[in-house]
Amino acid sequence: MNVRGKSKKTAVCGIFAAAAITVMFFGTVIEVLDITSAAIASLFVFFVSVAYGYGSGIMLYAVISVLSTLLFTGKLTPLVFLILGYYPIVKNYFQFRIKSQILKWIIKLSIFNFGFALLILFGKTFLFTVGVDGNVPVWQIIVSYLIGDFFIILFDFAMDRVIGKYGGILGRFLN
Repeated sequence: MNVRGKSKKTAVCGIFAAAAITVMFFGTVIEVLDITSAAIASLFVFFVSVAYGYGSGIMLYAVISVLSTLLFTGKLTPLVFLILGYYPIVKNYFQFRIKSQILKWIIKLSIFNFGFALLILFGKTFLFTVGVDGNVPVWQIIVSYLIGDFFIILFDFAMDRVIGKYGGILGRFLN
């Protein structure tokens, strides 16, 4: 890649980082949008990893994670992004490498559930006080995982649709 291409890639990644931080700011101000804004911010990581490769996607994820954690201390949005914002990179990585749809979904859901377990652990530790004694009934944890899996499947399909519909436009803009 020539100097001009590297400069453009750096500029686009910086713009996407700023846009993701701005989206996450709205999630911290309007607390109903905290998880939604983290999901929208992770789309920027997805676009970069599709257009410029996994290394650029990982670097953008790291920059957004660090900046959002420093700027929005004690809020749920950066924690959600920090723990689950890597999913678009994982999705992009496994999308074409594994042929079996069942195996693909098992891997993606396993990785998501691992991140979700970290979110519950860190959220309970740093952000929330659950109940009087801090314990959560098992049925609530199971329902939380089922709802989380349902929404990550929807998010996965939404990412496929966005790339299918706007992939050509994004490709021309990013390259």
